[in-house]
Amino acid sequence: MNKCVCFIVILLLFAVSFSAGCVSTSSQEATPNPTSTQTLIPLVDNPTVSSVTNTPTSVPTKTVVPTEPIDVEKEQALKSAISYLKYSSFSYEGLLEQLEYEKFTHEQAVYGADNCGANWFEQALKSAKSYLKYSSFSYEGLLEQLEYEKFTHEQAVYGADNCGANWFEQADKSAASYLKYSSFSYEGLIEQLEYEMFTHEQAVYGAEQNF
Repeated sequence: MNKCVCFIVILLLFAVSFSAGCVSTSSQEATPNPTSTQTLIPLVDNPTVSSVTNTPTSVPTKTVVPTEPIDVEKEQALKSAISYLKYSSFSYEGLLEQLEYEKFTHEQAVYGADNCGANWFEQALKSAKSYLKYSSFSYEGLLEQLEYEKFTHEQAVYGADNCGANWFEQADKSAASYLKYSSFSYEGLIEQLEYEMFTHEQAVYGAEQNF
């Protein structure tokens, strides 16, 4: 009897022990171990951080415009052109001719004439006044002389129109000059003055003042 009781107790203890072991194992399987479990966090680009970290500070750039090298010979041609115009009057073509005579190339002469700052109408006027200081001209004769100096027709007209000449007085001076170095009849003198492109009235005036 005692043996049976002891055997039953042992069975009960074994059953309790087995039941406790199952509960413990089940509890361990249900409760994850935080130490052994790794949580994988996907790598997501943070646009805010990226824009700050990877975007370089923009620096304004300067556009470098290449400068054309200075042609020393062209500058010398310009200096010569300005110098000529200080002491004499020239047409545009006349100045080119003068610069080329000084052995500047055509391109250098053009540079000098284009950049000297001359007003070619005023140059024609200066030339007209200069001619009238040392000689006498009819209106048409002065135009012809200015055009011979390579002024355009418009520039020559401007010079003759604004030079302040009295063409009757110019005919008188021409008549006196002819009679100083040669002999003329009254009609011959009128003819000579008309050949110099004085009008008939101007020629008659010149002859009358000297006979």
